[in-house]
Amino acid sequence: MLDGAMQLSAAEVARVRDLLELEEVRDCLRRYARGLDRHDVELIASAFHEDAFVHDPAFSSVRAFATWANEHHAGRWGAHQHFQANETIALAGDGVAHAETYCLLLGRREGGDVELIAARYVDRLERRAGRWAIAERTVVMEATGVVHGGGAGQQATLALYEEGARDRSDPSYRGLR
Repeated sequence: MLDGAMQLSAAEVARVRDLLELEEVRDCLRRYARGLDRHDVELIASAFHEDAFVHDPAFSSVRAFATWANEHHAGRWGAHQHFQANETIALAGDGVAHAETYCLLLGRREGGDVELIAARYVDRLERRAGRWAIAERTVVMEATGVVHGGGAGQQATLALYEEGARDRSDPSYRGLR
């Protein structure tokens, strides 16, 4: 009963439960992207079950993949952001969900050019011990390209703002963990 005035039906309670499950799945997907951008191995790993399998040539284990991803991103771009959108999530019951998430990676090269990578993640997630995480992921690459930067003007604009960091000294860790 809410405030003594309204009682939810069994169907409404089930719907609220589903909405909570969907939000936990979304949280898992967001942890992955944030972990990549902050080079946070623990955050990347938290998005996967320890025995997860990723259909990606760089994947051998969750921790090895997270470490490889950090080294690869650091060596390739001075800064990068993974944008995830258009997620479609289907709860399959029995602690299983399927998701398709569109990803756009923007990576700033030395000199200011920006590399674009468009992909989709096709995931099977499982809820184990009360925690949603990815059990299997297929990465579908869609497109790559480069946007030529504005050179010195772009660099001057970036210099006006607080600089991000690829570790826990990043401003986002002031209030987020």
